[in-house]
Amino acid sequence: MKIITKEELEAHMETYLHEISTTSDAVLVLGENEKDTVVLMLQNEYAALKETLHLLSSENNRTRIMEALIQAYTGQGIPYTMD
Repeated sequence: MKIITKEELEAHMETYLHEISTTSDAVLVLGENEKDTVVLMLQNEYAALKETLHLLSSENNRTRIMEALIQAYTGQGIPYTMD
């Protein structure tokens, strides 16, 4: 992740936005303190991060996901098609 200042962002906004949109990398923009520091990232990357956090926020979900992954990696999964 690239780390820049607000001044750098202001001076080169188009460049950073283009870089983010073409590489999917995030940019950390330093503020005066931690509360003022922000991350610039693609909206779909942010949505995926929020969805992952939601799915992992419940212990039941975490357990079911881990069980499913173990089954899939050990060949115990049940093939399913959505026809």
